[in-house]
Amino acid sequence: MRQRGEISALADGLRDARDEAERASRAKSLFLACMGHELRTPLNHIVGFAEILRDERFGPLGNSKYKDYAADLAASGTHLNRMVNDVLEMARGVDGRIELNEDDIDTEETIRAAAAAVNDAVTAAGLALTLDVAAGLPHLWADPRRLRKCLDNLLSNALKFTPAGGWITIVAAADAFGGVNIDVVDTGIGIAEPDIEKALSPFGQIDGELNRRYEGLGLGLPLARELMKAHGGLLSLASGLGVGTRASLRFPPSRVVAAQGPAVQAGAA
Repeated sequence: MRQRGEISALADGLRDARDEAERASRAKSLFLACMGHELRTPLNHIVGFAEILRDERFGPLGNSKYKDYAADLAASGTHLNRMVNDVLEMARGVDGRIELNEDDIDTEETIRAAAAAVNDAVTAAGLALTLDVAAGLPHLWADPRRLRKCLDNLLSNALKFTPAGGWITIVAAADAFGGVNIDVVDTGIGIAEPDIEKALSPFGQIDGELNRRYEGLGLGLPLARELMKAHGGLLSLASGLGVGTRASLRFPPSRVVAAQGPAVQAGAA
C-alpha cells in the first residue's frame, strides 16, 4: 500500500510538472507572438521611411551622407524584420501552428533561384558553388515560400561556416523510396557529432559566448527543421569537425507530384 501511494504521488507530480511545462510553453509562444506583432509595425514604418529618403522620392537630400545613412537604416531595419519573422515562425513551428500554402513547385527551378540569390556572396567569400541536380527531378507539392526559406537557411549556414577557398554543392535527386532529397554540402569547419542536436535546437549556438565569431540567433537550422516537419519531411545533418557538413532536406513520396499532372495525395500536409 505504501509503495502504491508513493507511485501515485510520483505520477501526480509528473503530471503537474508536465502541465506546468505546457503552460510555460504556451506563455512563451504568446509572448513571442505579441512581441513580434508589436515590433513589426514600427519596423515596417522605419524601413519604409528610410527607403523614401534613400531613393530621394520627394527631392534631393542635399548632403550625400544622408542618403548613405538612410540606406544603412533601411538595410538594418529589413534585417531586424527578418529576424522577428523567423522568431514568430519558430514559435508557430514549436506549437504545431504552421499553415502551409501549397502549390506545384518546379524543384530544380527553385534550387537554381536560391543558388543565384547567393552567387555574389559566394564570390565575395572566395568560395565556389556548384549544382548537382538529377535530370528530370520531380516537382514537389509544398509551400514555395517555406521551401525557399529552408534552402536559404542552409546556404546561409554553409556560407557562414566555410572558409575562403572552400566549396558548396547543392545535390538534388529522387531517392529509392520515391521521395526527393536536397542536400547542401560544404567544406566548412563542421560540427562535432555530440553538438549536432544542439545545432538543431531553437536558439542553439555551438559557439555560445557573447563574443562568438559567428553572428545569428541560432534559428536557421531549427526553423528549417520545423518547416520540414510541417511538410511531413525531415532535416538531417551529417558533419564532423574539420570535414564539413551535409544538410539534407528529405521530402516523402506523398510530396512528389506525379509526372502526368499535379495529383495531390490526401493527407500530404
